[in-house]
Amino acid sequence: MSFIKNNTYKVFGMIIESEITCTELEQTTGEPEVFIHFDKIPAGSKHSGSSKDHFFLSVKNIADYLILNGNEIIIEKSQDVNEDTVRLHLLGSAFGALIHQRGLLPIHGSAVTSGDFAFLLSGESGTGKSTLANAFIKNDYLLLTDDVCVVSLNNEKPLAHPAYPQMKLWKKSIDFLNINLENLRKIHQEVEKYAISVPAHYFNKPVPLKYIFILEKNKNATIEILKLKGVEKFDALMKNIYRLHFIRPMNINDHNFKMVSTVARQLDVYSVKRPDDLTLMDGIMKHISSIIKS
Repeated sequence: MSFIKNNTYKVFGMIIESEITCTELEQTTGEPEVFIHFDKIPAGSKHSGSSKDHFFLSVKNIADYLILNGNEIIIEKSQDVNEDTVRLHLLGSAFGALIHQRGLLPIHGSAVTSGDFAFLLSGESGTGKSTLANAFIKNDYLLLTDDVCVVSLNNEKPLAHPAYPQMKLWKKSIDFLNINLENLRKIHQEVEKYAISVPAHYFNKPVPLKYIFILEKNKNATIEILKLKGVEKFDALMKNIYRLHFIRPMNINDHNFKMVSTVARQLDVYSVKRPDDLTLMDGIMKHISSIIKS
């Protein structure tokens, strides 16, 4: 592998050598297992279709990303594009493809830990995952990962891997939490979402994953929490796989089915329906705390 060595990071249990600077990631030492660099992507690689070891991703007017063998990402960025925007899609969809290639399970959500085990707050965008995670952090829990939780299996037991010490909150949540916007970085110029660094509240070791709480807004005025069973658990997890639409072109359906089935068998999964009212987040936190402490 021949490119300029600039940065070595650790994320999702992987040591990464990257030509692009990722200030949000934890710097580390050790032998890299994933390499990220800028280069021209051959035309043949852009039109040859996708497979488990070859995935091409094009973000219009931003960059093209070629993800290979679970250990390399080549970036061909558009002229004069902001590198922050290139990094945003690298840490998002391109990493999603890389994680799938490595046989891991990425689930959309924020994971919080007491140090002994983790629980995942999952759900669609805007359901309050990061806001609820922030409520737990204020009550002496630690952030393991925000936005995407990467799960591996250790003797059939799900293990959640740390990402990096940063949270992403919508402006509505930031205003509710009385956080000063002045020193926060907007993650994308067209989206009212901001990055918040939380190094003092971050846990950087993998821990067993024991619970998943899937958030959903409803029109009722009360909080409804229901324990899912059987196929309901499987379906709920499948729905919240990060970049689910990558699985078919990558031809990893069978492996993904087995991973989700194993995780569903091992975990307690709950549906959490909540009113669209941020003042109830502390109440939801207390409900969830009573479940994981019982």
